[in-house]
Amino acid sequence: MDHHCPWINHCVGHSNHAAFLKFLFFVPFGCLHGVILNVNFLYRFINYEFLYTRPYLKINTFWLIYVVGTVGLAIGTIIGVFILFLVQLKSILHNQTQIEDWIVDKAHRRRGKYDEPFVFPYDIGTRKNFAQVVNWSGRPKGDGIEWPVKEGSNKYSFTLEQLEQKMIKKSAAITCSMKHSYSGYSCPLSFGLMTSLCSPRCGEGFVSVKKGDKVTITRWQTYWVYGEKVFEKGEGKQVKGWFPKSLCTATTQRGQRQG
Repeated sequence: MDHHCPWINHCVGHSNHAAFLKFLFFVPFGCLHGVILNVNFLYRFINYEFLYTRPYLKINTFWLIYVVGTVGLAIGTIIGVFILFLVQLKSILHNQTQIEDWIVDKAHRRRGKYDEPFVFPYDIGTRKNFAQVVNWSGRPKGDGIEWPVKEGSNKYSFTLEQLEQKMIKKSAAITCSMKHSYSGYSCPLSFGLMTSLCSPRCGEGFVSVKKGDKVTITRWQTYWVYGEKVFEKGEGKQVKGWFPKSLCTATTQRGQRQG
């Protein structure tokens, strides 16, 4: 899967990525057609005394504002959807989902100047990458599970890189105790105006905590932190999410193993 698209209310991935790319390609043309019709209408309406002896079409102020607003929305849609089309086309040409692109970027950044660069194993060339998704058969190649890899790589290269990144992330994590309780709401005014206004909007969710709970923190922002609750061994629970940074006490341990 590449991502979940709220506009079509469906996930975009192996089986429908080509259809989604075509959708993004043709939407701007449909909007452009609407812009041309509406701009032509506005031009005739404003200059009707020079073109005709009577109004081209009687229209009140409300409908005039409506048409102008429609043109503005259509132009905005053209720009926004075309940018998304370029993003998706780049993803297909490099054979990388958005999540994989993020992981590859971290793989490059964590390597030093003299380290061997990370090679993404599934980028088998622009033409072959594109043909895997868009082709004359109308169906994507492969079963969506097994993929051809670049020569010199194997199907576990990317997984091993992910595991190494997780180990580094875990070793850099810190564990702290909660000074206060937090209900899990995204706009907690009781923790300050800036905390409410700057709450994360990444779809990962928020976690409720109680005073005295221990949480292992792996990510930081100015007013929020992301972490996982620490439970007793054997409970088998895994509760993750964002909560206000002001809840944290001094660091108790670094890289503590979570139960």
